[in-house]
Amino acid sequence: MKQTSLLNGKAGIGILCALVLLLGLFAGASLFSTHTTETKYVDKTVEKLVNQTVYEQVEVPFDYLDAAKSKFLQAVEDGEDEAGNDNDVLGNYDFDEVSVKKISDDYVIEYFDDDKYTISFSIDLKFKETGEASEVNSYDVSVVYEKGEDTEVLIA
Repeated sequence: MKQTSLLNGKAGIGILCALVLLLGLFAGASLFSTHTTETKYVDKTVEKLVNQTVYEQVEVPFDYLDAAKSKFLQAVEDGEDEAGNDNDVLGNYDFDEVSVKKISDDYVIEYFDDDKYTISFSIDLKFKETGEASEVNSYDVSVVYEKGEDTEVLIA
């Protein structure tokens, strides 16, 4: 007796083709399915507060340093500022024997409110008496401007 295999002959090829076709149908149905799943995305803004100090350098149309230097030199020449505070910067020298040797480019403007502010800077004065050696002294100056008040010149 002869044994026949299920895959032998034309019947076996037909069954094999049917299985491959069914497998392809299932694979195609799963890959190209018309069933869709909708996913919702929620757009959420997350804010994180961070403390940060920001320094901004701005162009100043008014030359505060030059104005403060003028107030200082006027107070030195007069021996007192507009508010009547005495100073003894000149000592035994005359004002015409004094010149500005150096003024610091770094200065600070400190605002207290809309009506009061202070300009602080450093200045070197050269004292030269005829026939004598020159002397240079450094001063830390704060010029206090207050609306409706006399200008104060504080010298250290």
